Amino acid sequence: MAVTIELLMVADKEITNLADVPARWGAFLDANWSGAESGQDHRLRRSMGIRNVWSDVDFVLRAEQPMAELPLGFLLAKGCILANVVETHRLDVGAEVVQWNEYDNDLFGYGSPPEAFFSDEVRRISHALDSVNDEWIRNAFDPDQLVPAAERDEFTASDFEARVQDCQEVLRELKPFISRTANSGLGLVRFTW
Repeated sequence: MAVTIELLMVADKEITNLADVPARWGAFLDANWSGAESGQDHRLRRSMGIRNVWSDVDFVLRAEQPMAELPLGFLLAKGCILANVVETHRLDVGAEVVQWNEYDNDLFGYGSPPEAFFSDEVRRISHALDSVNDEWIRNAFDPDQLVPAAERDEFTASDFEARVQDCQEVLRELKPFISRTANSGLGLVRFTW
């Protein structure tokens, strides 16, 4: 099953309201996102989904920067969590203890609550995306880091080119979407489905 990362334009005031009362998330999502906007011209949509290649896109955007940090690590960065913790799980792994939370607003069952970025953060993301172009993506795409070792022997030049082009195609929609969000003074909610 492929996971889609969805980005939804939301006003800062609404993000604050959702953070204050996370139980409103389901009703808010029902009223503001149909999941059916993908057929519309991306210049008109209030949301954008990145399916299948989001991990490649995250990798090339960060270009060796730390994972999950703003501005270019926004696909995985921690935002304002729009959920309540239901339970905290702990797992002893040798000398380490791994801990993760289970949230009440994981509507699609992927273990990930909706998270939001306020308009000032979206402006930072948009500004950072200005420097990303097709050449950036091609230079940042490293199959040795993206392709599991067991699959590298089967990874051809055409496979490489196809994945680079997939990332470039996503960025051609993502950059104007983020720019339009920033220019509208809006924030973003990121969720998975």
